[in-house]
Amino acid sequence: MSSLTLRRSIVTLAAVVALLGGAMAIRAAAAWTADAAPLSERPADAAAVANRLQAEQARATALTQQLADVTARAAELRAALEAAKQKADGDAASAAGLQAELAAAQQ
Repeated sequence: MSSLTLRRSIVTLAAVVALLGGAMAIRAAAAWTADAAPLSERPADAAAVANRLQAEQARATALTQQLADVTARAAELRAALEAAKQKADGDAASAAGLQAELAAAQQ
């Protein structure tokens, strides 16, 4: 064997050993990762996720409607409170006027 053939054989053998070592390292890393994070429960299938999404969207729509109803009721209450305040202010003014008339009549 010539020196060139011997060198090529050694390089080829080293490359094969490096590839086998890399493959073994990849398998070991995959096994280590699988052991570190086992799947204890099966992932949900696409249909189940789609059904849950649809249910959550329906819930969000219902909550949005409830929020709109509460906002409308709050506006109604605000208007009623304003009307009651105006009525109370009017009654207070009327009472002050009657009190002044009473004081004038008593003199």
